[in-house]
Amino acid sequence: AYLRARLLDVFVGDWDRHPDQWRWASFERGDTVSWYPIPRDRDWALSRLDGALVYVAGRYFSHYRGFGPEYEPAFNATFTGRALDRRILTRLDRADFLRTAEDLQHALSDDVIADAVSRLPSTYQAEVGEGLAAAFTRRRDRLLSFAGEYYELLAGWVDLYGTDEEELALVEHTGGGRTRVRLFQLIRNEPAPAPYLDRTFLESETQEIRIFLHGDEDRVEIRGSNPSNIVVRAIGGGGDDEFLDESTGTSVFHDHRGDNDFSGAPGSAYDEDDWEEPPDQFSATHQSKARDWGSWTLGYPVFSYNSDEGFYLGAGFRRDTYGFRHYPYERRLTGRAVFGPAVGRARGSLRYDFPVYRRAVRGFFSGYASGREVVRFFGFGNDTQITGEDDFYQFTRDEVRLELELTGTPSDHVVLRAGPTFHFVDHDDVVEQRLIGQIQPYGLDRFAQFGLGAGIAWDRRDHPLVPRSGWLLEAEGHVTPSLADVETTYGSGSASARWYTHGDGRLEPLFGLRLGAEQVWGRAPYHSAAYLGGPGSSLGVREHRFAGDRVVQAGATGSIFLTPFYLFLPGKLGLHAISETGRVWLDGESPGGWHASYGGGLWVSLVNDHTLVSFTMARSEDRTGLYFGLGWPL
Repeated sequence: AYLRARLLDVFVGDWDRHPDQWRWASFERGDTVSWYPIPRDRDWALSRLDGALVYVAGRYFSHYRGFGPEYEPAFNATFTGRALDRRILTRLDRADFLRTAEDLQHALSDDVIADAVSRLPSTYQAEVGEGLAAAFTRRRDRLLSFAGEYYELLAGWVDLYGTDEEELALVEHTGGGRTRVRLFQLIRNEPAPAPYLDRTFLESETQEIRIFLHGDEDRVEIRGSNPSNIVVRAIGGGGDDEFLDESTGTSVFHDHRGDNDFSGAPGSAYDEDDWEEPPDQFSATHQSKARDWGSWTLGYPVFSYNSDEGFYLGAGFRRDTYGFRHYPYERRLTGRAVFGPAVGRARGSLRYDFPVYRRAVRGFFSGYASGREVVRFFGFGNDTQITGEDDFYQFTRDEVRLELELTGTPSDHVVLRAGPTFHFVDHDDVVEQRLIGQIQPYGLDRFAQFGLGAGIAWDRRDHPLVPRSGWLLEAEGHVTPSLADVETTYGSGSASARWYTHGDGRLEPLFGLRLGAEQVWGRAPYHSAAYLGGPGSSLGVREHRFAGDRVVQAGATGSIFLTPFYLFLPGKLGLHAISETGRVWLDGESPGGWHASYGGGLWVSLVNDHTLVSFTMARSEDRTGLYFGLGWPL
């Protein structure tokens, strides 16, 4: 009954089907109680969603699609109903899906469709009736195909749920790529004559089976000498459970409660980590647990402009792979590549985030390559003056940066990281005509260096991009040995602190502070000096405006809420202000005093407070800059 109701949801294009959109009717027949679904709140059925903003929103919120003659992919059409789908429908096989779809096809005859359209108001029927009837007919004819796709979506990663009674989960790898799962009630430690769940999975359809056992004392037995590519996970409940694996497949047992008995095979593992379901806001909207199956890929155009190089055009992508008890994802691969027609050069970046040891240790690989990196150098010291044209301080270089980092979380909110780095620069010929060519600092030629960095972060903010309370402490160090083009070993260290607080009331006031410092020891190339200026350092001050072997900086920001608005999506509008100051030292000297900047601007958030974009104008002693970005500017 529930599958039939869900297919009807999709048939009318009603994608908003989280658990609160259902009511349930119970009927008793002897000792059996049957529950039947009653759908409600059909506000998204037959909706028309078009236009540029809808298209953009639909790339990210894949379920946000309108009704038409063709079905959306099963993932998009059913995503918001995943909480119940993945709990109720996983007991059904492909034949059940196709049989139910075929039965619904027969019920949706041409006469039924014509009668439904004829009940529209006459004026509206004259405008859309013919097209609506054609769309219904097309969708009915393709319902069988959609049901097969719907089944395959749910069959890839399967959640099976037991009860709070004593149970036996019997898993058998029967050969031919088949795995049979049966759940029995245990009566005086013996299985009931017949299982209450019996399903056979095919490795051509299924990658992973998760069996959730709840209260009481349960038993899991996995058997079969036939190889299987299906990963089987058994999640114990609060009782004293038994786990027995006599198979040649891959099995994982998860249980941190009770006095459990585990007997494993070469391909099995036992996980005693305590796991609490993360508070995922996106999933909570759909009353679902955080996604832990499948993958999601987003492609998007990239467009940028700066006065030095003109336009850069290209594309980027992000691919998230989800896994059991990995939040918010198990793996993430991101990349982008752009080309500047005016300069005839390209640049690109790649980042891969992956697990190394369970959830405790992760790895990050990042790479960046640029055929034309515009850089400015104003000399060393805290009192350098700008006396020439901008081109005199500007030059270009090729640049490659590679980094491999391991991170660990020894406790909540604390992250440790360490790993090797590589940096290469190659300057163009015109540097001889620039200030940097006259100074000839160390590192001006083709320069390659290897290094090793380590750091720690203690983050108690309530959100990483748009915090309203909490604090962040960070410290890191880096050593570069005398390898490649490095003449003598040098090192650097930095530390920073951020603190945020907010008040109540209509204006929703926010206040934030930041303190930071960096020190370089030894003879370092100019591009590894301690710099002041630019985003992340001091807005309003030119990027890399002052260079030395030590820098200290501080800043404050404040924000208020002005008004809500609705522009296709609900949002908020507010004001913010910022003030920063800093200075550098070179060989213990720091003439020139503190370099202050100040400014303010607007911020806009859409849907929720965490999707915030800030627009800032900041002024320093020698320039005014415009900036925009995600989150607060400080």
